[in-house]
Amino acid sequence: MNPIKLCINRQSRELVAFNGSATDIPPLFQSNVQDFQVQIVDPDPTQPLTGFIAVDGQGWGLRMSVGGTPAGTPGQVPIALQDTWTWDPTNKWFTASLALNTAAIDSYLGSMASSAAYFEINSTSGGNRTTLLQSQILLLAVIDEQTTSPPGPVNSYLTKAECLALFAQLLGTPGTHIRLTSPGSIYARELGVNDDGSTIDNIIKL
Repeated sequence: MNPIKLCINRQSRELVAFNGSATDIPPLFQSNVQDFQVQIVDPDPTQPLTGFIAVDGQGWGLRMSVGGTPAGTPGQVPIALQDTWTWDPTNKWFTASLALNTAAIDSYLGSMASSAAYFEINSTSGGNRTTLLQSQILLLAVIDEQTTSPPGPVNSYLTKAECLALFAQLLGTPGTHIRLTSPGSIYARELGVNDDGSTIDNIIKL
């Protein structure tokens, strides 16, 4: 897993820094399946300004959702939802993955490169729901949708070493010969010059 770590202060209903958690929800990408680690805390009375105590969520349920602008009228439908989480009693946090590869996400983004959305986390216990966090986030469309083969390579620049190996230089290094090969790679003609000024023009068999 490569989770986004979120820690929620249930007294202020906001994200806080605890155990390396993020204090802002980063942009979420269309078509991803994003891992999350969610921990719920209370302020530590012995360190009220900076300290937190992890809340024991044993037996709780958790619901994470993404959707459009909330409204008071019935009929709100999330475009992404995860309601099945694994509770870690040792570390006191929940883990799960949120599927963002849904048709509802695709439809919500449409042709746009990005769109604002709302992110919400609710805990459930004894049939009751408690909204722990609601925040605006940014949904981003992706370039690579993994639906087609990658494009073939286009013309690229050669390195200096590749150029020297491939092309004859206008001013060659001392002792350099130019070799011209026959179509069948049977014979070759070598061209060069000797130190006494005489030419080198040999036909050799390969």
